[in-house]
Amino acid sequence: MGKEGAECDIGEGLPSSNVWSAAFNPLKAETTPSPVCIPDIPNDDKGCPLLAKIPDSDPPEPLIPCSVPDNISCKKVCAEHRQSRQAGVEVGFTCDATLCTATGKDFDLVKDACSGLNQNGKISEILLLETEAECSCCASQICGCEPDAPTNAEIYMLNDRQRCQYSAPQCDVNGTLCGAL
Repeated sequence: MGKEGAECDIGEGLPSSNVWSAAFNPLKAETTPSPVCIPDIPNDDKGCPLLAKIPDSDPPEPLIPCSVPDNISCKKVCAEHRQSRQAGVEVGFTCDATLCTATGKDFDLVKDACSGLNQNGKISEILLLETEAECSCCASQICGCEPDAPTNAEIYMLNDRQRCQYSAPQCDVNGTLCGAL
């Protein structure tokens, strides 16, 4: 059963035995807007940027949106950051501190920071907020989620490791997820 007046073209050069599956909607672009950017992937042509910093702030301070969309629960966002623990550290925070500013030479760092993420649950509310806010590794900052003391210490050490590899951690870019000893 199709949509009246819509063509079901399988594409030039494809065998005539191919047919659209019920899961594929050739008109999806007309009915569902695509996200402007994708959170938590490199900020090239498709990745979302980090939160911007307040202009001329030194040290950097983040420019945090004033409101959270009504369909987002900050309580869930913070719970998702805390749910995956590795050796007593809240992995959602350590992963956000490194993932979005990592380069190819930071593979081991990202592996250490993100190991165990999503092991004990989901991160759907985090991704929903980051998609709607069009930013990467930013949900904890927007919702005001705070890491515990062991996690802050780990973030601090991960940031130093990233600097030693000549990459600027998020802390240096916008003043967030800096950690503390």
